[in-house]
Amino acid sequence: MAKCRFSTAEQVVQWCNLPGDVLTIVLSHLFGKDYANLLAVCRSWRSAPPPLRSISNPSASPYPSLFHFSGNNSKCKFYDPFYNDTYVAQIPDELIDARIFFSNYGWLLMCQDTRLFFFHPFTNQRIDLPNIQRHTLEEYGRMCFSTPPTSPSCMVFGILDDSPTVSDVTIIHRGESSWPNIRYKTNNVRFYTSHGNPVFYNGAFYCLGIDGKLGIFDPSKRGRRFESNGELISICMGHIGEYVRVFRLNYHYEIRWEEVQNLGDEMIFASRTGSMCLRTHSMGNTIYFPNFDNGGNGLFYSLASRKFHSLGVALPRKDLYNTKRMLHCAWITPTALEVYRDDELRCTRTINSSLTCSIPLTMLSGYLKFAKCAQLTGAIRIVC
Repeated sequence: MAKCRFSTAEQVVQWCNLPGDVLTIVLSHLFGKDYANLLAVCRSWRSAPPPLRSISNPSASPYPSLFHFSGNNSKCKFYDPFYNDTYVAQIPDELIDARIFFSNYGWLLMCQDTRLFFFHPFTNQRIDLPNIQRHTLEEYGRMCFSTPPTSPSCMVFGILDDSPTVSDVTIIHRGESSWPNIRYKTNNVRFYTSHGNPVFYNGAFYCLGIDGKLGIFDPSKRGRRFESNGELISICMGHIGEYVRVFRLNYHYEIRWEEVQNLGDEMIFASRTGSMCLRTHSMGNTIYFPNFDNGGNGLFYSLASRKFHSLGVALPRKDLYNTKRMLHCAWITPTALEVYRDDELRCTRTINSSLTCSIPLTMLSGYLKFAKCAQLTGAIRIVC
């Protein structure tokens, strides 16, 4: 870096000695590949403090990036649908073999052995959760969290479908140090949870059943659904994508799922670990899945053509046959940074020169069909 410098009439300063506050301002305007490239310039820039608080720049809202592990090593990959490009990044060695449970607000909820923790792949921040028994952790495989993990109101939630008429749940709030096991009867309504994660919406957690029923857990009453423009959306897809159907939850008269034929200017980014929706003027009415063609190009589904399209030059296809699907992945939004100073969080240790925090939190443990009626049993509501 000795040759990389700028000068004025009064002094000569090396780029690597750029003031930290100036570098932080620059970082706050970058995302995805640009953010990673800047940190790769030199060691001093990699150790720069990340931007404080949340970064919100609506005029530069990027598409989400698909984060996925490339193998049992410290390499991970980010796929950028805007550039249709994939780039490799380094993650802490201690995250090797970790599993992604859920993604939202730019954070990943991950587990490794009996340890649950939050991880921010763009800043290497880590927030540890209380340990949970190994067999319980394997059973509570469908989890989500309510707000950014740096928020005082953050809750982590999971549901277990060990019985068709009884739901074992656990919910942990920030500040608590143990995982309670809560059992609720579903009033003889048979309810099997799907493979999709729960979703936090309007103060409650929503869990989809494999037959279209909807379980609703309201933590305030405790003794691939996601929010789009303030609404709950569900996507149903065939085994190899031979059909794709979109539903929106209607609360106006009776709780029911209504099929959506056109998304308008909305883009959906869907995966098992979390989904999100963005508005765009040019790429709306589309759904991006974690699937790639043989050329490594990302695939998306158009509700207008009712076909899958490649971001490369390949012709449209009617299904996902002979494509590659990423399993250990999650869509994340690079600008959703919630980074706090060490005097705001209780620091435990450091990973790769990035802040690592310990915030004890407290926790409750698909694709959709229509809902026609609702039954209420305590804090659990099953929509049939």
